[in-house]
Amino acid sequence: MASEPEEQLSRKAFFKEGFMHMAKSVYSAVEKKVEKSVKRIVIRPPFAVSEVAFIALCTGGCDKCVKACPHDAIALWEKPGSVTGIKTPRIAPDKAPCYICEDFPCVEACPTGALQREEDDPLKMGNVLLRLGCHKKEMKDPFCDYCVDRCPVPGAIHMDDVKGPIVNHKKCVGCGVCEYACPARPSAIKIIPLDVVVVKEKPKEGSRAGKSA
Repeated sequence: MASEPEEQLSRKAFFKEGFMHMAKSVYSAVEKKVEKSVKRIVIRPPFAVSEVAFIALCTGGCDKCVKACPHDAIALWEKPGSVTGIKTPRIAPDKAPCYICEDFPCVEACPTGALQREEDDPLKMGNVLLRLGCHKKEMKDPFCDYCVDRCPVPGAIHMDDVKGPIVNHKKCVGCGVCEYACPARPSAIKIIPLDVVVVKEKPKEGSRAGKSA
C-alpha cells in the first residue's frame, strides 16, 4: 500500500498532467488566431510557450517560477501602460541572466503550462545583438574574452582577434550570460526578445555602419 506522501505526490502529478493537457488545447486554439498580433517584447523564462499562449496561460502575479530560480534571474514585470496591473515573469540579462539549470526548476514549478518543456525541445529565449564598444574589437583590452569565457553553451560564441565576438546563432540560446559579463558600458553584446527586429542603420558617408540598439 502506498504511503500518504506518495499518494499526495501521485495525485499532484495526475492533476498537473491533466491541467497541462487541457492548457495545450486552449493555447493551441488561441494561438492560431492571434499569434501574429502579439509580440514578445521581453525575455521570458526558459521554454515559455508563444507569447499569445503565455499571456493566456500565465496567471499573472504567480511567483512560483521566480521563487524556484536558484540564481534570482526571474522577476515579475508589468507591461508599460498596462491598466490591469498584472505582472508576468521575465529575465533581464543585464541584471541577472539565466544560467540554464540542468533540471530547469522554473519549468517544473510552473503550475499552468506557461512554461513547458517537451522532450528534445530546443531552448531559445532571445537573439544576440552585437553593438559598438567591444573592448576586444576596439583594442581597449586585447585580452578581453569575458563573453566567450562565461558562455554556458559550448560553441555558441568564439572570439576573433580582429572582428571580436562571433556568435553561432544556431547554438546560442539567448541566456544573456554574455551580456551580463561584458565589461563595456553600455554592453557591447545584448540579448533582444525573439520578436524584436533590429534593422541595420544605413551607413553615413565617411563613417562605419552600425546596428541600432
